[in-house]
Formats: sequence, C-alpha cells, structure tokens
Amino acid sequence: MYLPQKFTHSVTRGLLNTSIDGLRRLGLLKEQDPEELSPIFVLSTGRCGTQTLAALLGASSDLLAVHEPRPSLYGCSASAYAMGLSAAQPYSALVQETRDPLLTAAVRLGKRYAETSPQMTFLAPGLQILYPKARFIHLTRDAEAVICSGLGRNWYQGADADSTRIYPRAGSEAACAWAGWAPETKLAWLWDETNAWIEQSLTDCQYRRIKAESIFAGETELEDLFAWLDVSKPRKNKSAAILARKLNASHNTAECSLPQDAVQLISSRMDAYGYHRST
Repeated sequence: MYLPQKFTHSVTRGLLNTSIDGLRRLGLLKEQDPEELSPIFVLSTGRCGTQTLAALLGASSDLLAVHEPRPSLYGCSASAYAMGLSAAQPYSALVQETRDPLLTAAVRLGKRYAETSPQMTFLAPGLQILYPKARFIHLTRDAEAVICSGLGRNWYQGADADSTRIYPRAGSEAACAWAGWAPETKLAWLWDETNAWIEQSLTDCQYRRIKAESIFAGETELEDLFAWLDVSKPRKNKSAAILARKLNASHNTAECSLPQDAVQLISSRMDAYGYHRST
C-alpha cells in the first residue's frame, strides 16, 4: 500500500494515531518487541526517484510505503549531519516519536513500514538503535544527473529549503572553499558527502546499495529487490504503470557542464559505483 504525503497527516491524527503500547493495552495488537520490527528505510542524496520507489514498494501487498510523511523532519537530518555519527541517541528519540504512528498503522494493517524520504538519511544511526532488524536501501544515482536536477531546482542558490540542506562542517577544507564554489561544485560535494556518510553509517546493519537507474530500467532488478526485502512482488503491469508516471520528475533540469573542482569531488565514488562521467 502506497500512502501519498497528503494523507499521512490525517491518517496519523485519525484512526491509526494510537501508540503501539496503547494498542497492546486495548488488546488490538499482538505483543511484539519494537526491536523485532523490520521496517525499510531508503537513504539517498535526493533527486534519485525516491517517490517512484515509494510507489513501487507500496505496490507490494506486504508493505505500507510512504515518501515524505509528516512531520517531514526537514532540518533535523542536516542537524544530525552537523553533529556527526555519534549523535544517534537524541535523534533516535525524535524518530521514535514522529514515526511511531505510521509504524503502528503498518502493524495494524498486517504490513511492514517502508519510507523513502531523503530526510531520513542522516538519521540512520538512530534508526539502527531503534530497529536493529531494519533493512536499508542505499539508493544511488549518477552524480551528474543529481547535480543537474538540483540545479534545476535552485539547490544552494537561494531555494527555500536550502537552510535544511547539509553544509561543510566548520574548519573542514570544504568549508574554507565553500564561498568560492559554483553551485555545481556545492552539489558535487553534497552527492559525494552524502554517499560517504551512508557508507560509514551502514557498516553494521542489513543494507543493499542499488542504482536508481537499474531499478527503473527493468523487471529483473525489481524482482531481486523484493526478494531481498522478503516481501511479495507487485504485478508486472502495476510496476510498469508506476514507472511510466515518473513521479516528481524534474521538468526544468538545467544543462550541466561541471567545473574541474566538481569533477574531482565526484570522480572516485562515481568510479566505485560503476558510473561513467560525461565531463
């Protein structure tokens, strides 16, 4: 089941807005240790097709999938990045408070919870504390495509949401160079730094790195993903219909010609992920 963003607020405030403990007391929920829950979280830079992936996951009869539920935690993820990987504990409490109603909804419906919001990326250490059996998808996309898409949406160019993005930590080489960087280079840093964080934060948990391009290109990759998640796969015609819609696609993607400092930032990880640079 795919739950669009506009419905998540009303759902969590309505019938399903009951704590897991409350449901147990009412006898409406079988006893289940939170540590036994196995939600699915997708970690990414953003601009990777996460809304489409939410719809694909939601097409499985075993999942309740959302893209950016409310509260969206905009800004919290960036704050967690600024504090570093050791800041898991305070943010795990925040995640538990904001996501408990949706996890409850999934349990009541006999489903597992799946969330594809990029806002959860830097909260991953806290998620691992809360849900040791969670599964994580590290979703990647060609850096140049992410940069072009971000440029088209004015990322790091005065966009309203720029205050919620990550920025180099004080004293780092990137922080010293930041003011002189072009938007393309800032986005290249975002791509490389975000993926580096994901690699570091997922060392000890169940995760799979998957290219967005592979998922959206063919049925085999989708079938492998659903098999790894241990959930039923949707009908082929349903998956095809979702892929054809290209949810939240950019319609004003900028032309990209990356400066050399941007290319240097992304080169190593692009090679490691099997992407081929065009610049």
